[in-house]
Order: sequence, then structure tokens, then C-alpha cells
Amino acid sequence: MTAVAPMMLKNMQEICEAFGKSRKTIIKWRNEGAPIFKDGGVYGAELNAVARWLVERG
Repeated sequence: MTAVAPMMLKNMQEICEAFGKSRKTIIKWRNEGAPIFKDGGVYGAELNAVARWLVERG
């Protein structure tokens, strides 16, 4: 297994751009259990964790 360095996405725009999705979709994913956090009004996520979540959910 190859180790991959974590890549933090620091705001909603970075998350949307990384996955090519709209803000609405990212919020939907979060509500469905994606590892996307919200600190105050700022969203964030670790790219590999969200990608893994997408693969696991099918």
C-alpha cells in the first residue's frame, strides 16, 4: 500500500473545485455522512478522506 500525504481543503470553494461539484452537492454529501467539517461558517475537508468516502458509498 502506498502512503499518500493528506491534502487539506480549507474552504467550500476548494472542496467544490477538487470534486467538480456545486456547493449544494457538497452540503448534501456532508449531510449524508461525508467527512466534511464546518468550523463556524467555514467548511473544510481532507481530500483523500472524502474521496475514500465516495468510493465506499458506491
